[in-house]
Amino acid sequence: MKEKRRNRAAAVVLAVVFLLAGCMESGEQNGMGNTQAESAGYQKIIDDYAGIELQKDQDSADYGQALDQVGKYLERPDAQSLKTARVSVQNLIREMKQEEAGAAACVPKDELKILLEEYGISYEEYVGNADERSEDLHNYIRVLEVLDEYLSYEETDDFSRKELKYTYEMSVKEHEIMKSYHYISINYWFAGWQKEAVTYVRQKVLGRLASFSAGEEETWENEKKAVEQKLERKLNQLEELDEEWTEHLGKYREYVYQMQQENGR
Repeated sequence: MKEKRRNRAAAVVLAVVFLLAGCMESGEQNGMGNTQAESAGYQKIIDDYAGIELQKDQDSADYGQALDQVGKYLERPDAQSLKTARVSVQNLIREMKQEEAGAAACVPKDELKILLEEYGISYEEYVGNADERSEDLHNYIRVLEVLDEYLSYEETDDFSRKELKYTYEMSVKEHEIMKSYHYISINYWFAGWQKEAVTYVRQKVLGRLASFSAGEEETWENEKKAVEQKLERKLNQLEELDEEWTEHLGKYREYVYQMQQENGR
């Protein structure tokens, strides 16, 4: 199955990484036979995958909590809630920068490489998925830095207040879509696997998620085609969000240009 990725319009605060849309050369064809299901091989793959995905999920949860603090300030703007929001955002920026700097490349052991091949999982895509955490962190940091910038001018600048609200709202929308996308992508890796393996995925991954969720679309699909259709809908939602954001950026640049012209007089 060919890799499915879609380039998105460049946006200052809505850089989105499309994870886990890569190829696992047709699990329905390679499948998981009874011999594989009875072995502990699938458990080793899922255990390793859980370590990767739950770390990303925690990053998403931390990011969501920082957004929540900004939202609480916008709902009830006062000095204390502003301070709480800034501290939350700044602390997370610092922590995520440290995580980003210390993130090591994924190098699966030889045993895992063999198992991935046996179970029809692309080694390159598996490693690529793990290594994309650094890019996730970078994108979270970019959004948080923009929010922090607007928060720093919040008490004196009405324009910054409007931009803060807009950036917050767009960031929340993007985050909700990506949380759903990530959740559905977990299904993509293991669609078509035997019941015992899917049960293990639920125990080790889905049951431990703190952030990733897909609401009504959390129903487990056994066919990859059905999963791909769900992922496609999420990609379309992200594109629509990009279009709105791009239009806003155009108006923002026009406003800044006009202000520069007026100040230059």
